[in-house]
Amino acid sequence: MPLAFSTDAGPALVEALIEEMRDRQIIIPGITTVERLGWEVRRRAQQQVFRLLTEGLTDLQRIQLQALLTVPSASRQTLLIWLRQPPGAASPANFLKVVERLCWIRELGLDPQVTSRVHQNRLQQLAREGARMTAQRLGEFDVARRDATLVAFLLATAEDLVDQALDMHDKLLGQQFKKGERKQEDQIKKSRKAINEKVRLYARVGKALITAKEATQDAYVAIESVLPWERFVGTVQEAEQLTTTTEIDTVEILGSRYPQLRKYTKELLATSEFQATKANEPLLKALALLNDLNEAGRRSIPKLAPTAFVTGKWEEHVFQEEGIDRHAYELCALSELRSGLRSGDIWIAGSRQHKALEDYLLSDAAWQQHKQAGTTEVTIPADFPTYLAERKEELHRQLTTVEQLLKEEKLPDVRLVKGELVITPLVKAVPDEVDALTRQAYDLLPRIKLPDLLLEVDTWAPYSRHFTHLQTGDPPKDRTALFAALLADAINLGLTKMAEACAGMTFNRLAWVVDWHVRDETYTKALAEIINYHHRVPFAAYWGDGTTSSSDGQRDTRGRKTRGHRTSQSALWNGTRCNLLHTPIGSVWSLSRESDQFDRSRCSPYDRRPPLPRDRPADPRTLFRYLGLYGSGFWHGTLAGLPLCSTYS
Repeated sequence: MPLAFSTDAGPALVEALIEEMRDRQIIIPGITTVERLGWEVRRRAQQQVFRLLTEGLTDLQRIQLQALLTVPSASRQTLLIWLRQPPGAASPANFLKVVERLCWIRELGLDPQVTSRVHQNRLQQLAREGARMTAQRLGEFDVARRDATLVAFLLATAEDLVDQALDMHDKLLGQQFKKGERKQEDQIKKSRKAINEKVRLYARVGKALITAKEATQDAYVAIESVLPWERFVGTVQEAEQLTTTTEIDTVEILGSRYPQLRKYTKELLATSEFQATKANEPLLKALALLNDLNEAGRRSIPKLAPTAFVTGKWEEHVFQEEGIDRHAYELCALSELRSGLRSGDIWIAGSRQHKALEDYLLSDAAWQQHKQAGTTEVTIPADFPTYLAERKEELHRQLTTVEQLLKEEKLPDVRLVKGELVITPLVKAVPDEVDALTRQAYDLLPRIKLPDLLLEVDTWAPYSRHFTHLQTGDPPKDRTALFAALLADAINLGLTKMAEACAGMTFNRLAWVVDWHVRDETYTKALAEIINYHHRVPFAAYWGDGTTSSSDGQRDTRGRKTRGHRTSQSALWNGTRCNLLHTPIGSVWSLSRESDQFDRSRCSPYDRRPPLPRDRPADPRTLFRYLGLYGSGFWHGTLAGLPLCSTYS
């Protein structure tokens, strides 16, 4: 049952059931009996999950949930479709629409703590089903499953809406700051000619003054030898004017946009519950004060208002002779809020992206339970004083060794010079001849179309079978649409343009595959399939056995080995959306360079790539660089039988 609470996968449940029978020394019955037992366990686990999510619902809440699936008389769509609407571009109007949907969900009064009673995998699956199924399909479920699916969907949607609102706030403020920067750049461009003329003029004046100094002549006469004194005074005034025109106050520009920002900031403060570290408590008090002023309809800021967060360029705008300027004070608080959310010093209740650090950790009760059961999987002492004492002892021992080696001048490439530690820089490890060898290796690669490569690789390492249906768990039947969707994700083309580029392909066909088959966990499993195949290729063994990791050329051995390559590898790229043809491609770069593991930092899904040349076919390196796939674990893994040497950056 514990496993059934976390997954619906039939093979995993049957395998766990057989293992349990062996542990209890129970004679294993026929496979059909085992399957029926597995189905029954799965059914009971589902019913238990449905009960945990819905047992606290009132009759009114159940009626409101059912109303999500019906079309109101004054509307042309169900409330379910309305809640699924995309946020749109960052604007005050769209911000208010997002907040409206968020307030509607909060008014239902659903208890967000019910999510802690259900395994995260189950919760995500129910939320995804609620986000993808039609209202008619949800209406066909039994009451328990329908209500549980809608509860999971609404709680997940509320988190998404909070994040969307905060993201819009970040973008709206960022747009105003960028406008100030662009205005300053335009002013500098317009004044560039005048600035250059003044620099050349003052260079001539400076030379004349230097010559006068050396010849003990009158400095004023030297200046007038270059230009008349009246003209010189005028150039000084012109230079002062140039400095004022090229120095644009971005805070002042942001202040001019206060009416535009005011259209949504009131709702931002009213609907958000901010929390922060102790150092940011003055900012939290300021945000609470602004919200109170908004509710009371007052404009002036009290003299004793918290101002510890007002620093730098904001001070001259906030603190005026008549008191604290309301506009500048509010904009300063909102700007600092944006910075705090970005740094993680401020978090917000009900958010997925901006939640407290403690929410990412095990609860104290769960941690104590793991400690008592001995399942912490931590190789260090759980007692902090013991751990600290061991670390101090180890540090002392290592420093003593280093000190002795330094005295004996036996520490490689490290020496003491005038009391300072000097480390000899590393020489280039790869000779220049490798470039020519790499070119020869790439010339061996066949010129192949990317769709053909996807199909061919799937015959070597059947990764497409891992893109299972969200509800049924079946492998994809429309592999052509799946590969087209993966390729669109890899090259940031988008489903609309991919449908236009492929004969016989439609947007709805691609969107359906993405909605039901392409998820974070399916990407992860597909990547594991390819990487496992890569490791079975004999050539990959030259870079290690998969137990070490390298980042930016610094090699280190992992703390403990894991069973099998899949578990060992996945720990390095699990936890984010690992695009099969995109992000992890840079991750496996290090497999072909200085490591037998992965380095995710070498590839970004937001890299700008130059356009492909149209006058000649592109070689693999140009093609990979254009696609954001260069050095990829996917593409290099698929061609792992060839003597590749990825030395280009």
